[in-house]
Amino acid sequence: MVDAERRFFFVVAGTFAFVLACIGLTNFVVDPFGINPFFESRFARSELSPNYNSRLWKLAGDQRVRATRIILGDSRCDRLRAEYFDAVGASGYYNLSFGGASLYEIIDAFWHAANDRRLETVVLCIPFNLYDESNAANGVPDAVTMLSNPITYWLSPFVLRVSGALIWHRLTGQLQRRERSSGSSSRPCRTRGGARVQDPQASRASRAVSRAERADGATRSPDRRQSATAP
Repeated sequence: MVDAERRFFFVVAGTFAFVLACIGLTNFVVDPFGINPFFESRFARSELSPNYNSRLWKLAGDQRVRATRIILGDSRCDRLRAEYFDAVGASGYYNLSFGGASLYEIIDAFWHAANDRRLETVVLCIPFNLYDESNAANGVPDAVTMLSNPITYWLSPFVLRVSGALIWHRLTGQLQRRERSSGSSSRPCRTRGGARVQDPQASRASRAVSRAERADGATRSPDRRQSATAP
């Protein structure tokens, strides 16, 4: 009986170790977010990986480049390419902006870079019309945690899913359907206090719809009063 239980334990443990080894080896070779310095990827990482998690992609790039001049902001600031600065003689910039970035994400991304090296120049883009108390989503801490502990990166099921999408694209030239990632997604992101909040873009959209409905009701109310008082 004891021998049977021992064999069962070794079979389960061996299967579990084999699965983990396959996950780790796949993620190590494909490396969808580019933290592996040992392999030069032949996959379309820059075209696909940012669509799954732009925070992790940009922070991993910052970790590779270690630029002393960075650009922080949302998708509008992401259009400030480093090449534009190179053209006017201000080289050495890295754009650390994220699509739909909240102010919390911008601040955390800044401190992540500042704690890693001495920054010379920081270009900060803040569209004040979008930042309010409801825009508290923050996917940067999760990305920083994964980058600071490579084991969690190599064994991550999420990273494996992105690796699978890259392999599929490499073999077939087709893109897999994906769920939106944190930062540009409909699922909630972690806030600074650990709570879960609705996506800020969805919140702004719902508020815009509510304002439009109220405005439409206000324009129609005089017509209703006139029809009510008409003989």
